[in-house]
Amino acid sequence: MSFRSRSAAATVVAIAVIFGVYFWWSSAPGRTSGQVLGELILTIIVLTVVITAFEIVVAIVYRRRRGERMADERDALISAKSARNGYFALLAGVWYAPVMALTGAPSLAIANFTLGMIVVAEIVNFGSRVFYDLRGA
Repeated sequence: MSFRSRSAAATVVAIAVIFGVYFWWSSAPGRTSGQVLGELILTIIVLTVVITAFEIVVAIVYRRRRGERMADERDALISAKSARNGYFALLAGVWYAPVMALTGAPSLAIANFTLGMIVVAEIVNFGSRVFYDLRGA
């Protein structure tokens, strides 16, 4: 598994766990918009710190084993396919936000749903990178 795949796998885990906790917190009854906004800011800060720590650990551990090859056409193709998959996931979900607005859903629910679709798109993007790299596409 290459450095890019290990990095993508660590990112998938971090995003899934940290945003999973955020959505669990924010879905609790009685939360105000201000509380949810504060939790979102905290979530982004924690995610940034955790991903940075993961990247440092992966870079140190992986660099000791062997040198990293330069990005080539295969990596560019994997990146393009992964971005496409993430975009499709985002596109499929975001079309539901106007439906939620038309049915009278609270604005906080619409915002969290849209954020959730962005999170799912990123998980699909990075997960696809790991899958394609392991598959050898």
